[in-house]
Amino acid sequence: YSILIQALSYIFLGLSISILGVLIIFAFGAIRGLLKPMYINYINHRTPSHMRATVLSVESMITSLGFAIIAPYLGNLADLYSSQTAFLVSAGTIAVLGFIFWTLFSISTKNHTQNPS
Repeated sequence: YSILIQALSYIFLGLSISILGVLIIFAFGAIRGLLKPMYINYINHRTPSHMRATVLSVESMITSLGFAIIAPYLGNLADLYSSQTAFLVSAGTIAVLGFIFWTLFSISTKNHTQNPS
C-alpha cells in the first residue's frame, strides 16, 4: 500500500502543488523510515546468515542506483516542461515499477509457500 500512497501523493503534487502535497510526501517519508526496521527484519528472517550482509547491501545499492538513474531524468523533465509534469511522471513510474515488484514478490511468496526448501 505504501507504493500506492506514494504514487497518489505525487499525482496530487502534479495536479496542484500545495502545502498539503508536501505534507503528504513528508508523512510518507516518515512512515517509510519507521517501517524500514521491520523491512530489514523481514529480510533478516528470510535470508540465510551467510548471505545476509550481501542481500542487504544489494538492496541498498539497487535503491540508490534506481534513484541515481531516475532523478536526473525527472530533473530534466522539470526543466523542460514543469515540476508538475515531473511529479506526474514520478507517479506513473512508481506505480508501474511498484506493480511489477509486487507481482514478482507475490509469485515468489506463492512459490515459496508451495515448495518450501
